Amino acid sequence: MACHARRVPRLLCLQRASITFYDFNLPEGKSREVPESRTVADSTVETILPFSTDERLRAEYLSFRNQIRIGKLLENMDLAAGQVAYLHADPYRENTVMVTAACDRITLQNEIIHTDYDIKVRGFPTYVGRSSMEIRVELTQEQTGAKLAGYFLFASRNAKDFSSKVLPALTLSSPEEEKLFKHAKERKEHMKRDRQNFDIMKLPTPEERIVIHELFLARKNGAKERPLKETRFDSTIYMHPREQNIHGHIFGGYLMRKAFEIAFLTACTFSHASSVDFLLMDEIQFLAPVKIGQILNCSAIVTYTSPKLGLLQVSVEAHVVNPLDRSVTKTNTFQFTFHHNGELEELNPGSYEESMKYLVGRRIMNTAHSSELLGIMKE
Repeated sequence: MACHARRVPRLLCLQRASITFYDFNLPEGKSREVPESRTVADSTVETILPFSTDERLRAEYLSFRNQIRIGKLLENMDLAAGQVAYLHADPYRENTVMVTAACDRITLQNEIIHTDYDIKVRGFPTYVGRSSMEIRVELTQEQTGAKLAGYFLFASRNAKDFSSKVLPALTLSSPEEEKLFKHAKERKEHMKRDRQNFDIMKLPTPEERIVIHELFLARKNGAKERPLKETRFDSTIYMHPREQNIHGHIFGGYLMRKAFEIAFLTACTFSHASSVDFLLMDEIQFLAPVKIGQILNCSAIVTYTSPKLGLLQVSVEAHVVNPLDRSVTKTNTFQFTFHHNGELEELNPGSYEESMKYLVGRRIMNTAHSSELLGIMKE
């Protein structure tokens, strides 16, 4: 196999902006010409996070629960996806820029991930179109059975004028690869539908209007459910060069980590608990780059709860502020689902905008992903 496997150096974990970030130990003297096609194995990357032997690395990933910080692992997933993208498109990074377009549904099966055992990171392409590709990244820990997995979408651009650039085709070599390719095409259609469900501007269905009206009547009659605004937490930080990628923008995995961490503390505070269990992160789109020197603001609120199942949905909106002209640009909306074993409060929207956010959380939890959520919880 042409899979690029090695133990992860500390430089890869800590210095994402370094030019060594996308180096693959390519043989000297090999032609730099990009082929018309590559196999899945050609573009597969495998690394090991050596927690069992690297004490400093283990300390950096250690949470207050004596377990792995999930947000740090999300960074590793984005990092691995970027490696696969460049390995497939242009390993020497001479004429191509690979842009993260979206991340589609990251799930955690068996939420107990220990810092005493190594984690295997594996990324590989599942679908390649004319100028876009889907990459699956899996983080597995053999001793615990834990598995963190998700899909990343990249777009190929010409380094000179940023126009679309044709990618090498993906050669499928097994029935399993053909199956993944087919599912990736189906996933593209599902993502279009899901984006409509995640849009707070979408007109509520007749059934949803009844739900909102009943909540309004309950509030008028003295219901004590909490409005969404009382669950809100904010985080505001300057963007520094340490978190930049090779293109000079803030690393997408860093944004995912910051969003996860504020979503986690929001879920914990709402649940009156020191910890909750992460189940999944739904699709996110990278709408605009975050640049060095800009101010990143992340606002998290609980949008929906299911006390019966112990589930709560947290939405995180990320905006960047340019301090020079005070302009504000939305960059991402993250949707996280958590599980809590104790009691959960009901929510009651206090405004029409809150009602729309409530419905988005309800759609995520009660429609396409309800069976998947229950499946994850049984792992």
